[in-house]
Amino acid sequence: MDGGAPSYSISGGADAARFTINAGTGVLTFNLAPDFEAPADAGLNNVYDVTVQVSDGLGGSDTQAISVTVTNANENPVAANDAYAVAEDNVLNVAAAGVLANDTDVDGDALTIVSYTAAANGAVTVNADGSLTYTPNANFAGIDSFTYTGSDGNGGTASATVTITVTPVNDAPVLGTNGGLTLVTGTNATIAAAQLAVTDVDNTAAQITYTLAVAPTNGVLLRNGVALGAGATFTQADIDAGLMTYQNVNPVVADGFSFSVADGAGGTIGATGFAITVQIGNPGGGGPPPVPPGGGGPPPVPPIPPGDGINPVPPGPGSILPPEFEYSNNGFATPPAVAVAANPAAPVATPVATAVAPEIGPSEGAELSDSPALRSSHSLKALWEAVDAMRRQVGEEDAAGRRSYLIAKAAAGGGFLLTAGFVAWILRSGALFASLVSTLPLWKGYDPLPILAYKRRRDEDKEDDTKNRMAAVRDREERAARKLFAPSR
Repeated sequence: MDGGAPSYSISGGADAARFTINAGTGVLTFNLAPDFEAPADAGLNNVYDVTVQVSDGLGGSDTQAISVTVTNANENPVAANDAYAVAEDNVLNVAAAGVLANDTDVDGDALTIVSYTAAANGAVTVNADGSLTYTPNANFAGIDSFTYTGSDGNGGTASATVTITVTPVNDAPVLGTNGGLTLVTGTNATIAAAQLAVTDVDNTAAQITYTLAVAPTNGVLLRNGVALGAGATFTQADIDAGLMTYQNVNPVVADGFSFSVADGAGGTIGATGFAITVQIGNPGGGGPPPVPPGGGGPPPVPPIPPGDGINPVPPGPGSILPPEFEYSNNGFATPPAVAVAANPAAPVATPVATAVAPEIGPSEGAELSDSPALRSSHSLKALWEAVDAMRRQVGEEDAAGRRSYLIAKAAAGGGFLLTAGFVAWILRSGALFASLVSTLPLWKGYDPLPILAYKRRRDEDKEDDTKNRMAAVRDREERAARKLFAPSR
């Protein structure tokens, strides 16, 4: 070769327009990539004809006819996105070809599913043939999705996204709690969510409406203090807020009412009963009411005001103080002058017994020893004046139809002291007790004996008989007393 550098160019051929050539290197290139499945050559047989010329720059040149044959090569499939819909709490089933139905492969290869991702709000299964099953989570409504990858089996793959819309469906309300109510007769109690509760995943408590079908027959159902009758409504929000109460009006052991429920979106609960148990006494106790704190045993007896016969009334200004009589071996001493009380000091409260005093019946007068030591030649005027005064007061009480016992006790002694202030009238449960207390200095070890007993008891139906029997008691005891204090012979 004696020329310069070669130069290349396309000089002809049926498909010359589909090529370019590098003049310096002679590299021939398709202007557009040929498509085996859609041949663009002049003969439509995937054989492209072109003629190349080479020149040395000194006038020398040569040509070469070139045929370029295009052979088939695998191409990736094309996957398209998919969309489906299913109702809440239902299952989506898609048959084959499923998600592959809208996917293609230019080579005509069969496509299969080789992988897929999980769904966020449900469970999905995708089969190789493109069929799938999707189960949304319970009560889920909204949009869910997952991605799959398909293959043509020759190394070509493609991926797409499947979107699933879960449409909402109203859920029926659920009666979660219906435990009934227990209360004491004549009282009221709140019906709380712990006794009655309906839930609904689609609705709020304010949307859950109860309709009273049958009202209580032995009490009243109230909402915020307003009585409800058959046909009235209230909500779960009213129950949750403590606005629903039941007021018992009849002392029975059972009551109740019935209701239906609607959630406002088509969900309902049919007629349902609510039981109410009414107890006589304490709830759950079945016995008598509990003793208040700090108490035990019988209830305390209320204090009795002065002047009731129990607590002596302190002498007021200008009152006459009772006289005192003294008896000794030398007879009754002259009593001191009657005194007029000045303003007295405040009385000292006397404790009141809380136990009920035992009932004391008429006692038979004991035979008194006819001991000379018990006899006296001195006057008994003062004693009998005191006894007569008490007898008059007892007679006044008898006139009101009541009986009482008057207890008098005496003790043997060398002297006798009787103070009218010792006389006390004690009232317990409508009974008047009177006691005359006297003391005698010890004489020869003589033991104390009751000398006078008289008890008052109400008996309006047998008033006359009572007076006769009491008169007999007084006469018997009076004889015993006279015998005791008779002058010595």
